[in-house]
Amino acid sequence: MKFSYDREKKEGIVIYRLIGRLFEIEDAKEMLDEFEKDIAKDEKKFVINLKSIENLNSSGLNILINIFTKARNNYGELLLADLTIRIKELLITTKLLNIFVVEPTEAAAIEKINS
Repeated sequence: MKFSYDREKKEGIVIYRLIGRLFEIEDAKEMLDEFEKDIAKDEKKFVINLKSIENLNSSGLNILINIFTKARNNYGELLLADLTIRIKELLITTKLLNIFVVEPTEAAAIEKINS
């Protein structure tokens, strides 16, 4: 399945729900542009829901790292939620699980980021 995403603002948090396979930065260009607009609007709280991501490669990981860095550089927070087993294993293998804040569900991420 080709990459797509859904964006919603809920309780002051911008939620991106990623869908499909994230293999190339070109596939995520629209999402990255929208994320840049959120940063420009001084949004500070982000949740990236990965429940519907089938797979991602090193380019996909780079995209996640880049948006995490942009959020942090803007004094914001970014949490990952609803990781599939495959994505969680990838983050463990690459030692990125120690960098990202990960919550088991989107609701848990919303609760944590608002606490």
